[in-house]
Amino acid sequence: MRLSPLKQDLLTLLNGRYGRISSACLNWKKLLSVAEYSKVETLLFNQIKDLDEIAVPEDIRRRLKKSCQINTLRNIFIMDEFDRVCSSLGSANVDLILLKGAYFARTIYRHVAGTRKMSDIDILVREEDVERAHGILESLGYRHPGKNGSPSIMGGQGGRKAEMYFNGQKDTFLAAPVHLHWHIVNLSAPFFKMNWTGIEMREIWEGSAPFGGTAGANVRVMDPEHMVLALASHGLSHGFSRIDLLYDIHSYIAHYRDAISWEALAGTARRWGLTVPLYTGLLLAKSAFYTDIPSGFFKSLRPGGPSLLERYMIRYISNHDFPGEGKCVLLYLAMNRTLLSKAHFMLTGLRSLAFKADN
Repeated sequence: MRLSPLKQDLLTLLNGRYGRISSACLNWKKLLSVAEYSKVETLLFNQIKDLDEIAVPEDIRRRLKKSCQINTLRNIFIMDEFDRVCSSLGSANVDLILLKGAYFARTIYRHVAGTRKMSDIDILVREEDVERAHGILESLGYRHPGKNGSPSIMGGQGGRKAEMYFNGQKDTFLAAPVHLHWHIVNLSAPFFKMNWTGIEMREIWEGSAPFGGTAGANVRVMDPEHMVLALASHGLSHGFSRIDLLYDIHSYIAHYRDAISWEALAGTARRWGLTVPLYTGLLLAKSAFYTDIPSGFFKSLRPGGPSLLERYMIRYISNHDFPGEGKCVLLYLAMNRTLLSKAHFMLTGLRSLAFKADN
């Protein structure tokens, strides 16, 4: 898969394959811009901080070091707040499933603090527990900025599947927002109804297991197959536009590879209509980080290979240093297989955009 020169250099450094590049040819300022856009500057620092093979300009090294120090400190505060939120929800018998940041900080990235940037605390609760969770978060000083301060779950089919809560009682650096989810996909209608209704949240909860440790008895994690699908779906919602989205997929698979049933993963992706995000996410992760995917998996998942739209998107993401999220609509279009469903998707999407413009 062809990569842009800057992205190729950045991924070479992130993968520790220093012998493939010449330090004299590196444009460090532009490379750092790509790293910051893709939220991997802290990962980059951890890869080059003790590097002798390549001369890193001192100003670049200092900038990366400062970014890593700030991120490490912020992550410590976020994880303290995460424990407080989990404890309060557990006291009210509200179960939760860890999503992304907090989970990964204590598992796949635990040996190097600050490797992953976290902007909020992502937790998943059952839909019937949203109102109780809302009250608990308010008791902790969090506020939902929406209409009447209540979550949009009451908004019916048009509501989003997650809400952000902010803690105005603490400095913004110290208190990360809590992103409360009741579905693994956070997307408003009509796109949710057309692309994600096949996901069985009941199966996700039934397949989850206790996280253990000090997080609390109510804290759970998805089974490996569901977690990979959640990461792929999340990546698609951002158009796989950032390298950190692919690094999460790669790192999770590297850490839990022996626990993943690849046959079950492919089967669930087909049942839930998630072959497009799974195929695209795994292919891009493999291209970027040499992710160890079993031989023949891609062919078994998509015997006919990627569609024209998917191939275009994979090339676009690979060839651009700053790919935009907006083009993810092409992957949503690819998820609608028939001409009739594609036409319906386009018409409904245009109507939705027109409605938003008028309001």
